[in-house]
Formats: sequence, structure tokens, C-alpha cells
Amino acid sequence: MSDDKVMNRLDELIKNGEAVLATKKSSDMVSDSVSNDIFHQWRVESLSFLQAAFGDSGIFFTEFKEKCKDSYHHHAEEGLAILNGAKSELDSGDIF
Repeated sequence: MSDDKVMNRLDELIKNGEAVLATKKSSDMVSDSVSNDIFHQWRVESLSFLQAAFGDSGIFFTEFKEKCKDSYHHHAEEGLAILNGAKSELDSGDIF
């Protein structure tokens, strides 16, 4: 995958993560959640990208897999932060 394609895909995943956060549902009984369907599509797409870009043992892949597990709002926030971290690393030019 070319550098431009990698960055474009990462930008798309970040945008999709922001859309996931916008589906926030509050509850008095449990933690705030986000749309389950949209969350899981974004999660799988993000995991696939991070695995392809950084490998199975790469920090971005392993952290995303660990921190962004369920459709809780705070899990989606953590996942989005990890994607933004990956973008920052790629923007710095120190990777690839």
C-alpha cells in the first residue's frame, strides 16, 4: 500500500471513529455506549488496517485490540486516540 493510500485510509478510519462517537447513548444504569453495529464495523476495519500497517505485534494494533473491545463510549474514545497516535507517527516520517 502506498504512503498516500495508508494516510488516506487512516484519515477515513479516524473520520469513521468520530462518527461512532457521535452515536453516544447515555444511561443511568450502565456506562455510556455507542451504536453497536457501527462500532463493530469500525473496530474490525481499524484492526485490519493496523495489523496490515504495523503487524500483529505492533503497539498500535495490540493497544487498539486491548483497549477498544466493546461498544462503550470510552472504548471508542480510546480507539480513536490510538488511531490519532498512529497518524501522528506516520506524519512524523519515522515509520515507513
